[in-house]
Amino acid sequence: MQANLGAGALCQLCLEPFGRLEDLKAPFVIKCGHVFCVGCLYDADPCCRICRITYDRHSYERLLALVGSIPRRPPSPVDAETAGQRLRDEIARINEWASVEVLQELYDGGRYFLDIQPRNRFKDLESSVRLLGCLLQTKDTLQAQVALANTFIERLHQLNSDKVSLQLQLEEMERRHAADRAFIRDHVADLLRRDP
Repeated sequence: MQANLGAGALCQLCLEPFGRLEDLKAPFVIKCGHVFCVGCLYDADPCCRICRITYDRHSYERLLALVGSIPRRPPSPVDAETAGQRLRDEIARINEWASVEVLQELYDGGRYFLDIQPRNRFKDLESSVRLLGCLLQTKDTLQAQVALANTFIERLHQLNSDKVSLQLQLEEMERRHAADRAFIRDHVADLLRRDP
């Protein structure tokens, strides 16, 4: 899969612009086609944080070996402020039709961003991400309840169908029972007439 990166392209995990390999900010495309900076891949599990497909670490570890073991530099305050504002803007654009997947991606990105920042630096963003987590949990719960309600509705339709079938069987049995009673009544009367 080929990835096209334009000017100002950002890593999909840390939301920072791509940069030099020496700073571990070089873009790297993993098997599923998502693009992350080498530093985020180095710090993360070998599983795409967007689509959860596993990837091979060896290809980017060889790339890091070419450069040598360089510690990851923390983002500069200007980069962090820009990324923080970008997150705030994305959270502000959330509407009632946002899918759980979009919310989860934004929540994961926000958590990751806040985890690498100094504590209490982005209090407003921390609150927004916490609220986003609550919204995500609420939407998850709502989806589960809708699925459960649909299961109950299907079961109710099945029970109604079974009820109609049983009513038809009962009517048939009552008709046969009435016919059997009439037959027995006629035969008993006939037997009594023959043998007093």
